[in-house]
Amino acid sequence: MQECGGNSRKTDAASEYLSDRRRSRKKASKIPFERDLRGERQDIANTQWQRSALAHRPDIQGILDSLYTTKKPREDVAIYKWPHLNIENLIHGQSLPLLLNSRGRNNPDVFAHADLASCKIGLVNGKIRTAWYPDGEAVMVFVGQDTSETYGEFVHCTTNPRTILLWLAGVHFRVGEGLLILEVQQKIYEFLLDCCGKIFSDVPWDELLSTQLPQQPEPEPIETNGASYVDLASVVAEAPFRVPATLDTGRLLQLIEAKRAAAEDHAWSIREDPGYFKHVIQARSIHRQEHVRDAQGKKCPSLYSENFWNDVVLDTLYSTYTTLLIWDAFYDLTHALATKTPKGFGSFDYRKPLPQDVESVVLDMMVVADAHARALKRELSNAVPASQESHWVRVPNPHRTSTQLGKPGLCMTRKDMRSLKDDPLMGMFELLFDMRGAAIKGIGLYHTVDEIQRIIQSDQRQAQRLSPFVADVFSDLALMANICRVLDGLFPWSLGFERKQQNAEPLDGPQVKLIDIVQKIIDKGSENSASACEIRLPLPIKDSLDYPIHKVYGEQNVERLRRAEWNLDTFWNKWDHFFFSHTGETLNDILRRSSKGPWTIHRTLPYRPIERGTPTTPSPVIPTASIAHPAQEPETPKRLALEPPQAKIKTRGICNPLTDDVRHGVNEDTEVPVTDVAEKSKEITFKLKDRALGVFRTVFYTEDPNDRQGEVDWKDFLHAMTKVGFAAEKLYGSVWHFMPVEGSDLSRSFHVHQPHPETKIPHVMARNIGRRLTHTYGWTAQNFGKA
Repeated sequence: MQECGGNSRKTDAASEYLSDRRRSRKKASKIPFERDLRGERQDIANTQWQRSALAHRPDIQGILDSLYTTKKPREDVAIYKWPHLNIENLIHGQSLPLLLNSRGRNNPDVFAHADLASCKIGLVNGKIRTAWYPDGEAVMVFVGQDTSETYGEFVHCTTNPRTILLWLAGVHFRVGEGLLILEVQQKIYEFLLDCCGKIFSDVPWDELLSTQLPQQPEPEPIETNGASYVDLASVVAEAPFRVPATLDTGRLLQLIEAKRAAAEDHAWSIREDPGYFKHVIQARSIHRQEHVRDAQGKKCPSLYSENFWNDVVLDTLYSTYTTLLIWDAFYDLTHALATKTPKGFGSFDYRKPLPQDVESVVLDMMVVADAHARALKRELSNAVPASQESHWVRVPNPHRTSTQLGKPGLCMTRKDMRSLKDDPLMGMFELLFDMRGAAIKGIGLYHTVDEIQRIIQSDQRQAQRLSPFVADVFSDLALMANICRVLDGLFPWSLGFERKQQNAEPLDGPQVKLIDIVQKIIDKGSENSASACEIRLPLPIKDSLDYPIHKVYGEQNVERLRRAEWNLDTFWNKWDHFFFSHTGETLNDILRRSSKGPWTIHRTLPYRPIERGTPTTPSPVIPTASIAHPAQEPETPKRLALEPPQAKIKTRGICNPLTDDVRHGVNEDTEVPVTDVAEKSKEITFKLKDRALGVFRTVFYTEDPNDRQGEVDWKDFLHAMTKVGFAAEKLYGSVWHFMPVEGSDLSRSFHVHQPHPETKIPHVMARNIGRRLTHTYGWTAQNFGKA
């Protein structure tokens, strides 16, 4: 084991030298990187790291070349051992100073698991061959060792039987893996030492290593994007150059809570707002594979037929309710994990297994994340070819019958199977859809999604090829993939998660049972043509859901609003009856049970001529139990909220039939107390300047006709949200996460999709955001005044 001892001493010595130089010259090392001197950075990287590849993640590119090209792929094993040390990474952002700081301030054992994980693609695909040594006879010890004599120590299991248990737990390493870690770390530390020598070329070595110089404090956080918000993609891209992070359950809970709330708001919005429902239906209809032409250049004959629209509606219902239930289940699991780990995973002894209850929750989270990721991949496999139909060919599925509505009846293939260099974005999506067999297994979901994100972030033309629908679905998939990455990074325990998942019992919970119920009933609706016809929306949908809320108040427009609301209410009432006949409960019952708070549905009053000096008549409000019928005209034309009769909902077994007043709405003879919502929100909470105030006067309903229409500039929306107590963070794709700042009265986070490729939020989506803000925080237009 001479190689083991030699590499260990070299690694430890390089680490000590680097630590000394960092302590003495930390402030000076920032100078070459505070200016935009990419040429100097590239010169340092090229001079000191002769193995540097040019492009980001050369290991992934090497695997793709072997899959998609006939030429002999590049066989440089260095790209698989040091995939993050490439010219593109080192000259952009602050990767190199981050790497210098993290490696100089921490012992090498902190990075042992992460350095081995960075070689995973090369190991899985056989590009890296490790030294062979019989398993179970000896291990190499890294974690907790901080001297050159003990770091990477070779220990025989026969002399210390406990070491084999720690090896099985993922704490210790196989001999081949240990030697690979030492090789990787030795080159990294030597590279960083050479970089220090290049940066301080005018300073003698003796002066640099003087022990009389005081140690510099931890530097201030480096601004990586020059903006006032955090970009998750940039944070993830810098992760390999920082100290490996542990799971922050508090932040994860905030993210999941905001996603769950957005899914709940979406489910209520398609019940309340005909314009929003039409927008959702139309977006889904243009992202179906029937739009893609076959080999003869013809589109699917069922396109825009009655069966086509039925499929679209069924897909919308299934996606809406299963997404809400999945995020609800994930929130419950994340909340349980945060409760069980109040001090974080750093409080657990790495030499011992995780507590059984904690490990069980983590495994369940991985199961839910994996299941949802697969569903999102299937949705993208329909949407991407339809949005880029010139790049794909439709191949009919012989197993589909004409009576099987709502079933995936098409499979796709890319027209041109040339190298990804010709079309990297579509090539990566093809890899994501796994159209080349088990190709993605060698790269992994997270790395595939990360590469797609890098392509669309670095090239605006590629980003514009994604439709808003595709961008929204991809952002959810990217977030889920990032959560999987974080869970996979719970070293050393995560090394055994995959094996334990295979032996774990199937996930069981109320949300899982409801998902099965929703799927079975929607399948009944798709296969039973008589029932399907009864619950369809009147065609054409663009007319039956025509909802000109942005137009001037008038008799004709009011009647169009009321007709669209009636059509939507009738549709949901029929679906609720259909569900009730098969399950004993309605879709509305499922939605109310999964909701964290009440939601009030608004409906338009009959037209009443406006007298001079009388404000424009706003919409009344009806209870959620009365969605089947428009509200009766109240005595005064104000925005009213009717308190619905309370119905006890069974949570176990089969529900009893609902009473008529709950299932069909409030009886006309029943006295219902009336509450004026506007009276509750007259106090001005936020005093804002014109730029921010104009945003909230657009997203919320006001009695001023001048504030009833218009789009919202996205930058103005970001500005307005930060002025009322939020910190903005860009997640993957189009999702933005608004977190309450410290000291604010807000308690929940909020998610909004950025408009794409346009830069303004359409009026219908702006009003939807306003309804969500009202539902989440109780805000109305009266809460915002001029500063």
